[in-house]
Amino acid sequence: MSRFESILLGIVQGLTEFLPVSSSGHLVVVQKLLGISHHDIQFDVVVHVATLLSVLTILNKPIFYYLKLLFRDLGEFKYGSGVSVSIHLILGTVPTAIVGLTFREYFETAFSEPKIVGVFFLVTAIILYISRRFSQMDQGMNLDRSQETVEELARMPFFKSFVVGCSQAIAIAPGVSRSGTTIAVGLFQGMSGSVSAYLSFMLAIPAILGASLLELKNLDLSVVQIETLAWGFGAAYFSGVVGLWGVLKIVKQGRLDFFAYYLIPLALLCFFYL
Repeated sequence: MSRFESILLGIVQGLTEFLPVSSSGHLVVVQKLLGISHHDIQFDVVVHVATLLSVLTILNKPIFYYLKLLFRDLGEFKYGSGVSVSIHLILGTVPTAIVGLTFREYFETAFSEPKIVGVFFLVTAIILYISRRFSQMDQGMNLDRSQETVEELARMPFFKSFVVGCSQAIAIAPGVSRSGTTIAVGLFQGMSGSVSAYLSFMLAIPAILGASLLELKNLDLSVVQIETLAWGFGAAYFSGVVGLWGVLKIVKQGRLDFFAYYLIPLALLCFFYL
């Protein structure tokens, strides 16, 4: 992989990991356009770690507030908001872990053809378009009111997080947006935009970390690769910060459906050009 390809794919991965347009689907499209046929495991691990750091950078306030509550609850041996949010995150992660460990390679192999990816782009577009009817204008994911968001999630029924987790598991298929699907499914269940976004990106942490750990055993780095991967890491991190910041602004406006109009012509590209 050249330096240019590493930077370009890093930007694509970082932006589309959080924007509701499917990072895996975009990587299939861009790799086809660039004529890249070899799947680089090392690159996957590096950009996943970079996007994970993007989440920790942008959501540091609500993450630290949640951890503060959790350590307080554990220290006092009580069931409080921290423990409740932890149960939500566990229930939301279990479906993804089961599908990821069992069917991940099958999903990536069977559904990585451009035409099939195009179908999933259309599925994501429909989900995003419908989400417009469920969006709530509640100032979205305002990081200055992260305490209220965490407390609101703690009071929610646990089955809602499990349903969101099931939607995240489906998003393993290239072309189905993880962030778009999980936020939309949260909205469909009556969650506010802020809680849907917060839960979506908190669930991204174990999902991205788990995917990286699964691929660590395949790492075989050389000095040349390290330089190239460093460019990809930097591109993925900074574009991930921009992408996450952008999607939080979009959720604030309640207009995830904007991306449906982007995904439809992209799907046609997959059908008729690639």
